[in-house]
Amino acid sequence: MHNQEGFAPAEENANGNQSFVRVEGNPSLVLNIFLRSPLYNWTCILVSALKIIVTAIMFSHSRGECQLWAIDGWLWGMILQDSLNILSHLLIRLEETLEVSYALNREQNPAHSQNSNRQLQEAQGRLNFLNEVVKFLTTCVLTLYLCLFITGHVILFSKNNCHDTVPGKVRLITIYTMLGYLYIFGFCCCIFCLTCFIAIYLSFIVITRTNQSRPAPEQVIASLPREPYSRERFPEHSECIICRSPYEPGDEVMRMRCHPSHYFHVECIRSWLLIRGTCPVCRVRVDRASEESQPLVNP
Repeated sequence: MHNQEGFAPAEENANGNQSFVRVEGNPSLVLNIFLRSPLYNWTCILVSALKIIVTAIMFSHSRGECQLWAIDGWLWGMILQDSLNILSHLLIRLEETLEVSYALNREQNPAHSQNSNRQLQEAQGRLNFLNEVVKFLTTCVLTLYLCLFITGHVILFSKNNCHDTVPGKVRLITIYTMLGYLYIFGFCCCIFCLTCFIAIYLSFIVITRTNQSRPAPEQVIASLPREPYSRERFPEHSECIICRSPYEPGDEVMRMRCHPSHYFHVECIRSWLLIRGTCPVCRVRVDRASEESQPLVNP
């Protein structure tokens, strides 16, 4: 609470009277007052709630996409961070309400009876406990957000950023990571940082898509396993997704190393890979999948 002349209560002296310091001359107090203001608290709660809703909608609309633990884990971590952020700001509002109630009780009980003193001590104890909880939650939120900010860049600029596999989730991570520049560096340098980030990210996307569009090496295509089609061996799909023709018993099909259910007519996938060296389903490069040598698990 502050008086009309711009002072804030600092501490009590031995007689129970409060001493005051000027807010205008103490920048840390000004920042603390701003961070505990209702406008800032409710704005943070609203932004965090909107982020949780948007992330939940993205999960609901991406059920048919490949589930990648790194990207899904990052988004679940962001949901956890936003939930803790909402909880911390709600506790700050509760703490401010209790402080006002505590100050009113002191004014209404000037005689300091034994009963009123005990109640005031209990109220002060609750305030101290709540203050420690708020400090702990704030530290957790900042630490978690910093970790997500760093790992977001690692995911976006990694060799396999899955931009073609799960584009919606990658765009969401991009937006949340760009918002981190506003939180960490402030509004003064955010324009420069965002410009640099967008330029680097767009150039990285261009390079990545250029690499994705390269044809697959002939020896890699020749090394892919081929088998005659049968419904028992290939129960997932009944037609080739490239030519849209149904598989006939005895047709020679080629299975990708990225996933056992990704198989196609030999001539269809060969023509595809000579133009674009990625799996038509998940967009993973076949030469990278061959280097990783992921074992095929036959159904």
